[in-house]
Amino acid sequence: MFWFTKNKYKNSLRANNLIHDALVMGICAKYIKEDNLENDEYGLLLLARSLNWLVPRQDYNFDNDVEKIDNENFKNQLKKDEDKIFIKGLEIVNSDSVLEKLINHYITYHIHLLETLFPKNTEEKFPGITRMKKSLFQSTESEPDIKSPDFKESYKELFVKFNENYGKYGKALNEETITALFSQIH
Repeated sequence: MFWFTKNKYKNSLRANNLIHDALVMGICAKYIKEDNLENDEYGLLLLARSLNWLVPRQDYNFDNDVEKIDNENFKNQLKKDEDKIFIKGLEIVNSDSVLEKLINHYITYHIHLLETLFPKNTEEKFPGITRMKKSLFQSTESEPDIKSPDFKESYKELFVKFNENYGKYGKALNEETITALFSQIH
């Protein structure tokens, strides 16, 4: 791969990671406010694990994610009833079709970037890809076509809708920031 093209994809990967962070922060802010979780440590841990499962990073591993919990009682409680994590994640994604489509765009694009930049042993290098692929398989929405000429525009439109709906709970991104972010998506 030419140096210029590889750098372009690396910048796209960084931008897609920022989109991931904005997704997680927006969803988190909404559910903290709606479920009144400010003083509920267990509820916050459950929400965080659910979001990690729902919108996984490339290095996501469920067991490692649960092990990061410092409070042993909460950790054991979540290990004993792991279904709570999945149920909460499904509640979140099933409540908003725009969110589900946006997550699918994020995941599809992220897998594409990783497989393009690191074509050998991608799943071994990035264990989160396994969860990403399962997300796409389990989704009620069809997988977006990365090669479609309108992929970037539909991805941006979904993000703008998400920003409008979820930004009111935390911090909405301004139009210039969104445009700059999506200018890195190739």
